[in-house]
Amino acid sequence: MERPIVTAPSVEMRSDLCLGTAREAAEQFLCSIDSFNTFRAYRIAILRTVEWLENHGSADIEGTNRLLASVTSEEIGQAMVSLWSGARSSTWNARRAAVLCWLSWCRERGWTAPTMPADLSRVKPVPEPVTVLSRVAIESLTAREAIHLREKTLWWMIFETCARPRELLQADIEHLDLVERSCRVQSRRSGHGSGRPVEATLRWGPMTDQLLPRLLQDRTQGPVFVTHRRPRAGKLVGCGDLCPHTGLARLSYDQARYLLDSVTAVDGLGTGWRLHHLRDSGLAHLAASGIDVGELMSKARHRRPGQLRRYMMPSESKLMEL
Repeated sequence: MERPIVTAPSVEMRSDLCLGTAREAAEQFLCSIDSFNTFRAYRIAILRTVEWLENHGSADIEGTNRLLASVTSEEIGQAMVSLWSGARSSTWNARRAAVLCWLSWCRERGWTAPTMPADLSRVKPVPEPVTVLSRVAIESLTAREAIHLREKTLWWMIFETCARPRELLQADIEHLDLVERSCRVQSRRSGHGSGRPVEATLRWGPMTDQLLPRLLQDRTQGPVFVTHRRPRAGKLVGCGDLCPHTGLARLSYDQARYLLDSVTAVDGLGTGWRLHHLRDSGLAHLAASGIDVGELMSKARHRRPGQLRRYMMPSESKLMEL
């Protein structure tokens, strides 16, 4: 994907930025970033900070012509606290890192720029508790006659494989091995490179083993999970997202999310179960069963042992062994 083009400043930046604006400095820094993902994340943090500085400066220096040299470290701190003090620790750390990188980049060029206040330190991320569904609750839900076989299969497959829902929704029948109870998927988080797709093998249990052959019937190619209706006329669907046997399209994540929410919501749409609750529950059940930390890490396909704390609390000695 091509990185969006940021309009370069109309005024050429000087070696001494005493006369340059904060927005000009921000635009030049963003133009220097090659990675699209980094550009997108940094752009949100930096431009929102610049906007805050323009709107909250003193009466004689506020506005779009706010000079970077007029910005103080105290104002940077005020902007950070005002914009993201109530955000999650991961969001705070990401926004802080982006602004810190921008300000450091400016000073490296000899420009007059503020620093990040020392008291605005990085926050140690606190693992968020997972929602754990009981096996009885999942069995009760999938026992309903009104629930279609497709949904039953998908939900049990997520729970038993502990897969990320999008991975299974992108799986094709050619990737399945019904004898070995396994499926090959493309995972973007199981490798060591950021965002690099890596093939992973998932293994399911007895419930999926019962349901999956019934769902596939005579289909031998195409998406495992498909819609109930053919795409409407004029809708563009990739060849790889169409079942060659039925002409049905691949089930999307949004559709799958709605199907689960609509039958579990207790107080209107949006209050029901989420697809990732099934994955989290599968991992939490394995952790409670006393599975080895290494096996749990392999099942979860996390890169760092510390990420397992959401599902279990292994001893420090076990974490250090990995």
